[in-house]
Amino acid sequence: VNTAIQEWGDKRQFGILRKRQLKLDENNPMRAALNSYTNNLVFSDSYQLNAQAEEKKNMVRNNALPNVNAVVVSDLDLRDLIRNQILQNVDDARA
Repeated sequence: VNTAIQEWGDKRQFGILRKRQLKLDENNPMRAALNSYTNNLVFSDSYQLNAQAEEKKNMVRNNALPNVNAVVVSDLDLRDLIRNQILQNVDDARA
């Protein structure tokens, strides 16, 4: 029962956030374009770790390699930060 309530709350929260995002996109075509690009990305079941050889060895030894989900979330978070910086710079240039 608790899990069902949690899932319902997650879906409800996602719907609220999605509506808010769509409204922001309607008011800002550049934001909509950047979000459209991000929304159409396709990720695979693997990733390439860009680290020095010694760092890779340490991560493997310590079982510290990130899982694919963590890598994707990190990538999307970074894209959101860059999008926000671009939009802020555009707003600053208009001011």
